[in-house]
Amino acid sequence: MNEDILRFQHQPVAWQILSKDLPAGRVSHALLITGAEGTGKKTLARMIAMGLVCQGERKPCGQCPACVQAASGSHPDITWIRPGEPIDPREEKGKKTIPVGDIREAARIVSVQAYEGENRAVIIDQADKMTLNAQNALLKVLEEPPHGVHFLLLTEAPGAILPTIHSRCRIVPIRPWPDHLIAERLIKTGLAEDKALLTAQRAGGSFGKAMQLAANEDMWQFRDKVRQHFFGLQRRSEILTASGEYKSDSTAASEALDHLEDMLRQLMLCRQERHDSSVAESFPEDWQKIAQMESYAGFVRLQDDIANARLYLASNVTPQAVMERLMFHFLEEKDQWLKS
Repeated sequence: MNEDILRFQHQPVAWQILSKDLPAGRVSHALLITGAEGTGKKTLARMIAMGLVCQGERKPCGQCPACVQAASGSHPDITWIRPGEPIDPREEKGKKTIPVGDIREAARIVSVQAYEGENRAVIIDQADKMTLNAQNALLKVLEEPPHGVHFLLLTEAPGAILPTIHSRCRIVPIRPWPDHLIAERLIKTGLAEDKALLTAQRAGGSFGKAMQLAANEDMWQFRDKVRQHFFGLQRRSEILTASGEYKSDSTAASEALDHLEDMLRQLMLCRQERHDSSVAESFPEDWQKIAQMESYAGFVRLQDDIANARLYLASNVTPQAVMERLMFHFLEEKDQWLKS
């Protein structure tokens, strides 16, 4: 099995379909795949559709001509419906909804015999964008589905879909993914471990969001700047210059606090031996030592300082003044540790 399929071992219903129902040829005629953006709904739908048209013994084999066509999006027995990309030539492009004409056109397409094999798949991406008329038209098809036709509905907002459609579908929830699985996948793409762990923590269980964050070079450059501003300070005379970069930019200051919290959490996890000590290697030497030896009270003080900084920003205190005060606290905490 390829990696895309294996990752769904952590999604019970999806794994049941991929590992047992597909090989046995007993996939439901209608699946409602739900989950947040970037959690893998389209990937799962592609895998299921591929398995439905697969000509190999173990479905989906990923190697037969049908699987290759399905992977490239060109298999004639797999129909995709998306907002703004009508399959009915009479419908206008660029709409934010899925019109009734697309559902009727899909019904017409699947009413004829499959080009290859016995199965056909209709994948409705953002199914919650179907108009009421489109949903009612789909309901009629689901009530008497053509033989061998499977409808895969993908949505982040299942509540926007008629309950009568829900009742005719098998619900396939895609839960947020654990941070460690997202981090493992990012590391396989070549991302450094510390960046992978941070990205996973900020992705909210979404592989898609994690990949976007990992590729955001501006974010990483800004993060490196924040690390230098707070952990690279050596003298009080450096603080005015560093804090001056935030001036009246409250958005940058707020983002800096987010990064600062993440960095502090990394150091704390190293202190608790829950992260490999190599994670702290991107910090200056003094802070690497602090990560190994500082009491938890020191970390808690800094966490409280960051929380207070957020309150000051919310109270319209000048961002430069807020960051300057916080930088003093970080430098004082380091100096106090070095003297102890």
